[in-house]
Amino acid sequence: MSNREVLQATELQAEGGIPEWVTAIVKLEVGDDGSGDVHFEAFQMSEICVKLFKDGVLETEIGDKDDPRLSKMRKEVVAGGKDTMEVDNDFFLVPVKISDHQVLRIEGFFYIGVLLGKNSMAVF
Repeated sequence: MSNREVLQATELQAEGGIPEWVTAIVKLEVGDDGSGDVHFEAFQMSEICVKLFKDGVLETEIGDKDDPRLSKMRKEVVAGGKDTMEVDNDFFLVPVKISDHQVLRIEGFFYIGVLLGKNSMAVF
């Protein structure tokens, strides 16, 4: 995920106020022969990432020349045992297990249902 995607997912999770908040990325790849393949991942932003956002430590202004693999901080934080002003985006991702999935085509549109737990399902 890019730093902009991390920021957006963190902001939504922080504002949602739901401990079970899940973000999903869905990617459709179309082959040269017209065949299609769908890839998806589900994850939450770590509690520390949400706290950094709420406390105003996570930088919300992202420049065009900033490395998209890193999230900038407004003050030094400890990550990987060292003080830093930039944190690898992967540090903030917490994978969520996908129990099952189903792809449906209704009136020319594709919908993906992802079972995230006993009683949780996301539809895209």
